Amino acid sequence: EQLKNYLKNFIVYFFFKWISFYSAEIAFKLLPRIKLNKIKMQVGTNRITQVLSSKGLFWNLSRYCSSAARTRPKTAILMLNMGGPQNTSQVHDYLLRIMTDRDMIQLPVQSKLGPWIAQRRTPEVQKKYEEIGGGSPILKWTELQGDLMCQELDKISPETAPHKHYVGFRYVNPLTEDTLAQIERDRPERVILFSQYPQYSCATSGSSFNSIYTHYKDHATPKDIKWSVIDRWPTHPLLVKTFADRIKDQLETFPKEKRDEVVLLFSAHSLPLKAVRRGDAYPSEVGATVHLVMQELEHSNPYCLVWQSKVGPLPWLEPFTDDAIKAYVKKGKKNFILIPIAFVNEHIETLHELDIEYCKELGEELKVESIKRALAPNDHPLFIKALADIVVDHMKKGKNLNPKFLTRCPHCTNPKCHDSKQWYEKLCNKQVETLTIKLIILKIPVDHPCFVEQHKHSQNLHFANRASLEQYRMSAAVIKSTPAPTHAEYTHVITGLTHVSRDVIES
Repeated sequence: EQLKNYLKNFIVYFFFKWISFYSAEIAFKLLPRIKLNKIKMQVGTNRITQVLSSKGLFWNLSRYCSSAARTRPKTAILMLNMGGPQNTSQVHDYLLRIMTDRDMIQLPVQSKLGPWIAQRRTPEVQKKYEEIGGGSPILKWTELQGDLMCQELDKISPETAPHKHYVGFRYVNPLTEDTLAQIERDRPERVILFSQYPQYSCATSGSSFNSIYTHYKDHATPKDIKWSVIDRWPTHPLLVKTFADRIKDQLETFPKEKRDEVVLLFSAHSLPLKAVRRGDAYPSEVGATVHLVMQELEHSNPYCLVWQSKVGPLPWLEPFTDDAIKAYVKKGKKNFILIPIAFVNEHIETLHELDIEYCKELGEELKVESIKRALAPNDHPLFIKALADIVVDHMKKGKNLNPKFLTRCPHCTNPKCHDSKQWYEKLCNKQVETLTIKLIILKIPVDHPCFVEQHKHSQNLHFANRASLEQYRMSAAVIKSTPAPTHAEYTHVITGLTHVSRDVIES
């Protein structure tokens, strides 16, 4: 697959180079006297880029084709998520990274116990991935969401375009640290670290952000890039509408006379109670999303927030999804819709745990009439607009960090969390020094007061190009016109000095 991508990029690159070369050759043959009317110089901390534009059609085509072959993003958006193995051979390493990550799970003697648990659980988890097609589709969905989001961003925010998305997974390729290296090679002006967990938890979003901090402890942080963070978005209106839309689609599949009796079970990944007692914001933010979705649905159905995917013997958030279904069946409920309220795309928790273990196997065991599952947001048009709107709103507000992101949990004792937040505050609040200079070439008539005659020795001077000659003449015009206030009415376009003394003019 990588070889195909390299070959594709190779062919595209030389195709554009070929067009660029021949279009430029035609341009200089047919239009030997192309008049340059604008010079734009962009001066950054470590680069000077000079762009010359002209009225020549072929010149512009040549310039466009040359730049198309080496497109450089202005705004990079790093989409952070847990990730999932793309095939069963990646399952062990995936579990090993999870079980040895103390931000995700804390175990006694974790360096020994974590690898043992990963090894022990690998065959069981591999079997589950085989049952959903051999691997997780989370990378496919994230790439698609990123592509569609950037297309939308290029339309609604051309001033920050081109936009390019990058995928950074915490526990499987493409790993976040590898993606950061790719971003540095692409040299964007700005990087937005965009968590794909709508609701923030120290175990998920926090772990991804800490991994970036850990990476840059051992690597120099790029100094010419502006950084910012989108850490949570549980109440965004379009996210709420997306979930409501998915629920309505499933409600339509029930007979009309039973539709109002369907129980909506909002299922989110559970969390150890010790994390909740520490002050993790995740439960309250999930609850906020559920509340707004039910408002959007005008509280059309009975509902409950339930929790799934518990691991280990310690107490976790309850009620668990399967226990809630069993309890409601005992109370006479027969129809359910499961909503993955904390997941933005399909992966093993939706495709296996919800679809196979609960909707199919548990439904057959309890002999319920129907248990269905609402789709995750995936590529829903409203969700794509939500992603783009979140990014645009973030850039327009100019706040590089959410104050909540910098606030630790009340009972947090993790030293990495403290150091990480201090590092992010320093990183995102630094100023990237850039200067843009625009030089406008004015064509001054011979009889104009600001006209500068060519110096008698200038005929012997060699100018590298017409632009250099125009800059020389413009500089002379500025020098000549600046001292005399009476010339302001002619030179204010160049000098910006619009003040004219009336007394001087009259004298």
